Order: sequence, then structure tokens, then C-alpha cells
Amino acid sequence: MYCKCGEINSARQMFDRMPKHNVISYNSLLSGYSQMGLFVKAMEVFNEARVVGLKLDKFTFAGALNLCGQIGDLLLGKLIHGLVIVSGLGDKVFLTNSLIDMYSKCGQVNRAALLFECSNDLDEVSWNSLIAGLLELVPMRKW
Repeated sequence: MYCKCGEINSARQMFDRMPKHNVISYNSLLSGYSQMGLFVKAMEVFNEARVVGLKLDKFTFAGALNLCGQIGDLLLGKLIHGLVIVSGLGDKVFLTNSLIDMYSKCGQVNRAALLFECSNDLDEVSWNSLIAGLLELVPMRKW
């Protein structure tokens, strides 16, 4: 609730006072920082969740991949891609879409297209993500 209202400091204080954290509380805080444009803080939350040994879910990884796309950090995005695979979530279309988006935003549309071509499970979001990435390669025309 605090994150959705833009009260990220209150959200962090509430998080810090919680006796026990779970993947949902970490995901909420990661999302809140990301929505506020505080990408470094959001990545710190992602790393904190990993360090405490939580079993990260598709929402955690999607949030981290979105951050990589927002800041254009291809190296970190590739690292998180590896973590997705190691976690056993590499075949989830939700994360395939996040990966296509991240690679496209990091200027690696060829990687996004390869991932698209190699995926067994695609949906409308997959197509839209790849199309959006490809459109970035097309120069804008003045009408």
C-alpha cells in the first residue's frame, strides 16, 4: 500500500520492522523502488533477497530484468538470465517475455529474437515485446 501511494520511505520502514520477510514482501519493495525510479535501491533489494536465501519467484526475476532494461545494464541482465535458468524457471513464458524485453531495451534485439525463436511457449506478449524491440531499429519517418 505504501509503495503504491509513492511512500517508499514508509514502505521501507514497515519492511524493516517486519519480524519475518518473504518473497512477496521483497517483491513489493523491489517494485516500489522501481516505480519511483530508484533503480539502484531496487537492485539492492533483489540482491538482499538472494543473500538471505529466499526462493525467488518469477515476479522477483521479472522485476530485476525490468530494472536491467530500464538502466541498459546488459551484463547484469545476462547474469540474471543465468539465475532464471538455474532456478528452473527458464521455460516460463512470463520470464521469456521479460527477457525479450530486457534484451531489446539493452540494444540486443538479435538476442531477443534468438530467445523468441528458441522458445517453446510464446503468447501475445512475446510477439508484442519482440515487435517493440524490432521497431526500435526502424528510423522514425516524418510525415
